[in-house]
Amino acid sequence: MIDIGGGQAYGLSADDSSVWAASYDAGTVAKIEPTSNAVVATVDLGAGAASAMSTDDDLWVAGYGGAPLF
Repeated sequence: MIDIGGGQAYGLSADDSSVWAASYDAGTVAKIEPTSNAVVATVDLGAGAASAMSTDDDLWVAGYGGAPLF
């Protein structure tokens, strides 16, 4: 188990080098290094972070319940 902060990971996305997990409860998105399963960065997005989509160059996070896109 990887602690990304908050109780619910609503969205996951992966690219060639990272896994991204959106924590609805914490309002964050965490960057996870897949070979070590370590959280290497966390970005505070505010309430409502719900789902994530990524490419090699970009990450999009959608808000839930009327929250904006990030």
